[in-house]
Amino acid sequence: MPQTKPEFLSRPGRASRAQQVLPGQVVFATRRVLGRRFLLIPDRELVWLVKYLLAVCAKRHGIELHEVAVMSSHLHLLFTDWLGRRGLFFNEFHAMLAKCVQRIRGWTLPVFDKRQTNQPVVVTVLGAVEAAAYIQANAVMAGLVASPPEWPGNLTDLRETGWGKRERVARPDVLHREDGVVVRCFDAKNPNWPKDLELELVPLAARLGMAPEECVAQVKAQRDALVEEARAEVAKRGGRFLGRLRAMRRSTRAQATSTEEANEVVPRIKAGRGQGEARRHALADDASFRWDMAECRLRMLQGEKDVVFPAGCFLWARQFGFARHEGVAPPLI
Repeated sequence: MPQTKPEFLSRPGRASRAQQVLPGQVVFATRRVLGRRFLLIPDRELVWLVKYLLAVCAKRHGIELHEVAVMSSHLHLLFTDWLGRRGLFFNEFHAMLAKCVQRIRGWTLPVFDKRQTNQPVVVTVLGAVEAAAYIQANAVMAGLVASPPEWPGNLTDLRETGWGKRERVARPDVLHREDGVVVRCFDAKNPNWPKDLELELVPLAARLGMAPEECVAQVKAQRDALVEEARAEVAKRGGRFLGRLRAMRRSTRAQATSTEEANEVVPRIKAGRGQGEARRHALADDASFRWDMAECRLRMLQGEKDVVFPAGCFLWARQFGFARHEGVAPPLI
């Protein structure tokens, strides 16, 4: 008899949300501000907050950061999740960042969009190179600045891609609201928030097993292509880049006007251009994982006590205590 499709896979918005979380995965994450407002304009204090929170949360949850960009209405991260704990990392980092942003912006509504963090898993070396190039070029592609180094929210550039960076970051005890009022975001007596610690940006070259010069050259070629394409588009429209000063002076209550994100398809897998076979193989593995998840949940609801969830199951194993198979992410190809 043909296998019956589990009911969970037939319900939109249920089993499709299952995300396989395996130790060693490289992840290209994006989190957007609610309503695409400019609450994350990367002024000095916002960048300070992001650096400190990334340093604390990444160290706590085994996250190895490679690329970071703070845009006015969203964040981009490229990292390796060595412990399979990125769900906890996202929860803590985004929750505390939202709390701090509310205080320094005088904002009372939620900061981030209610949708899940966009977190496609990178499965190829070329996919990782393209993701790094996209993160570095994003401010130019958005029409903000003419070259990536001009954007203050770009915490990584070509040198960090090849050789990484270590930076000591103090806890931002005293910050200033937009109207000049002094605000405090951290309890100095809380041991969860140390007085200072080191933010480490691990070179993507090391993660990909490439020589620093080779990795930088590949990312630069991809980044330059994106930058030239963006410049050509601006010239075609007869316009110009907004410029760093004007971009930084925009109201944090303003909203992005482009509609390109409204109907965007949220990918689950990131492979490089022309690597369709690798992407299809990874998508097939992902579909198999979601099928197994749906069957396990169905069996659990039917009263079975010895259900073992598939490797990569996060919520049901960590939060509800169900057994799961163990596994690690396959190497990048």
